Formats: sequence, C-alpha cells, structure tokens
Amino acid sequence: MSEPKRPWLAAMLAFFLGGPGFFYLGLRQGLVATLAWLVTSLFVFCIPFHPSPSIDPEAVGLFLLQAATAWLAFLSCKRINAEAAKRAESPELDPIQRAQAKCVKEIGDIGLSVIALSGFTLLVSLSLFANSPPMGEMGHVMHGSSIVMLPMSLCGVATGIGLMRAWRWARISMLVFGGLLATSCTLPIVGFLLMPGGGMAWWSVLAMRALSVLLLLVPAAIGVRWFRFFLRSNVKSYFGISRKTSTTPA
Repeated sequence: MSEPKRPWLAAMLAFFLGGPGFFYLGLRQGLVATLAWLVTSLFVFCIPFHPSPSIDPEAVGLFLLQAATAWLAFLSCKRINAEAAKRAESPELDPIQRAQAKCVKEIGDIGLSVIALSGFTLLVSLSLFANSPPMGEMGHVMHGSSIVMLPMSLCGVATGIGLMRAWRWARISMLVFGGLLATSCTLPIVGFLLMPGGGMAWWSVLAMRALSVLLLLVPAAIGVRWFRFFLRSNVKSYFGISRKTSTTPA
C-alpha cells in the first residue's frame, strides 16, 4: 500500500494554488478541479458587484472560492485515503472482478465530478440572473447566457445523480454532453488561431492564442474522454445489469 495523502497538505495546496493544487491527489482530480476552478474564477471576476469603499468584493469572492476549493480538497483526500485502505484490507480480486470494480469506481467519480461542475455552474448562473437589470453589453450577454445555463446545470446535476444510481438515461445524457462539450470547445480554436492581432505585439498575440487554445483543449479532452468511456461495452453492461437487478423481485 502506498503512503496515504495528507488531507491538510492537500487543503493548503488547494487554498494557495486553487484547482492545480488537486494534482497532488492525482492527474484526473487535477484536470477536473483546474477546469472547475478556472470557470468559477472567470465568473467571480465578471459578476458586476456593487462597489463598496470598505470591502473589496473581488478579494472576498476570491477568498471564498479558495476556501471552498481547500475544503473540497480536504474531503477528497480523506475519501481517497479511505478507499485505498479499504482496497488494502479486501481480498485480492481476479482480473475480471478488478476491472468491474474499477469501472464502477470510475462511473462514480465521473458522477461526482458532473455534480460538482453543474453545481458550480448553477450557483454562478443564479448569481448572474439575480443581478438585474444587467449593465453594459457584456452584462446583457452574461444575463442572457445565465437563462440558458440554468436548465443545463439542473440537467447536469440530475445526470450526475443518475450515474451514481446507474440510471440508463444518464449514460445517454453523458454521451450527448460529452459530444457537445468536445465540439463546442474545439470549433472556437480555429477562430482564435485566425483572429487578427489588432496592432498588438507578436508575442502578446502568440501568448493570448496559446492560453485561449489551452483553456479550450482541457474541456474538449474531458468531453472526448467521457464520450469514449460511455461507449465501452463494460459500461453498457453495467447500466443494463443494474437496471435488471433493480427490477428483480426479492
């Protein structure tokens, strides 16, 4: 058994580094947490707060975001350690059973990730929708986008719950969501690469394009991975077997 992770160290890294601090827990946790942290940070700094002479709203929002990220890292680290200890105490499984157990765990992890991302998006959408009337052109765009994101966030939360409960429709929803996420994040890359510099220095244009492409490639890669994962035969059989088992009379 490998050395267990330290929950307080995970919390401190997440507080000071944000989403990238989750790479201490693993590659997949780091990618998902970094994406959620970047999206939430963007909305925190774009929400039109009412200025106050004594309180900096952006600093308060950033502190609350970092504190919530640290708390999630602490809980995630404890859960990972508990699962590792449980695996160490359980008898060795044969390769087929080990593959099935890994598949079930991955589906549960994806379900938790979908719930967390959708929950963040739901809270941010509610905040944007509550800030009415919108101010400026960007305010109108963000207010209009919140109306679209609200039902999508609710659908995402329901899908995450459905994955953890092995509901068959949740797998179809993830196929659609993964395909839409990959497509919607890949197509704008061409626009960013062909966007004119507008008189900026070449290195500024190159850095801006590289950052934009990187921010779009991360969710696109996650969408492709989810789409391919839910096409696997063992995942299909998991949802089918769970559905039949749940309807079998005792």
